[in-house]
Amino acid sequence: MDPNRNEFLKQCLSNMQVNVTVAHLTKVSPSWGHSNYTPEIHKFYYMLDGEGRFKLGDTVYEARAGQLYLLPAGVQQTLTTSASRPCYKYWCHFTAAIGELNPFQMLKLPFVIEVGGAEADAVETMFADLVAHMRRKELAASLKVKSILYDLLHFYMERCDITEVRTKATLTYEKMKAAAAYMRDHMASEVTVEELSRLFHLTPNYFAQQFKAMLGVSPIQYLKRIRLAKAVELLRATDMSVTEVAAAVGMELHYFSRLFKSSQNFSPKDYRQLYRRRPGGP
Repeated sequence: MDPNRNEFLKQCLSNMQVNVTVAHLTKVSPSWGHSNYTPEIHKFYYMLDGEGRFKLGDTVYEARAGQLYLLPAGVQQTLTTSASRPCYKYWCHFTAAIGELNPFQMLKLPFVIEVGGAEADAVETMFADLVAHMRRKELAASLKVKSILYDLLHFYMERCDITEVRTKATLTYEKMKAAAAYMRDHMASEVTVEELSRLFHLTPNYFAQQFKAMLGVSPIQYLKRIRLAKAVELLRATDMSVTEVAAAVGMELHYFSRLFKSSQNFSPKDYRQLYRRRPGGP
């Protein structure tokens, strides 16, 4: 994946909002199942024992111990269990959104991964902790629940080949990604919300709202962030003067120096000197 696209996607994922609605450890009844239904909520199933057959979309999976399933909302599902060996599983239902978007419509992930050895113990522990904290009454328990869900999502995604999906549902995401790329490519120029919204055929207010919903910062804050990151790179890797660096990232010298010091706690000149005195510096 292109590094800049990957960075954009990482920032979107860091802004993903999640909520667990229910979590349990269950041995299902022999008659358990769902036929050709499309849930409106995401689910994790972690198989501990038993057998089942899960049809997810057009693909059938033979469910067994050691498998971790991610069942996204919006995917048609038929789920059954073995009458003689019913599924014994940890499971949870959860919501996840990046702005208004379902992240699993933006990303293509497999529906199941195999978990074994020490990793199996780690996943079982995460689910056990999730179930326990869902039952707690303490004020901070909800924070732990979110933390565990993020851990499960991280565990799952780290073990997947992830690709981006382009559908009508992700059109706004594609526009925001293109807008971020445009800002990176034109950071030396004056870039305004009005110009960006016009380029991507959106109203300025809607553009700004959607951009912040996905990335957690306004377009102007994002532009400042990438300009400062580029300035750090230039101060470290080149002999350009501070004035030249400021011009290269599209800022007036006085404003650049003030913003840089506010961000890094050093002036651009002092930052360069400090970096070059460090072990491993040039």
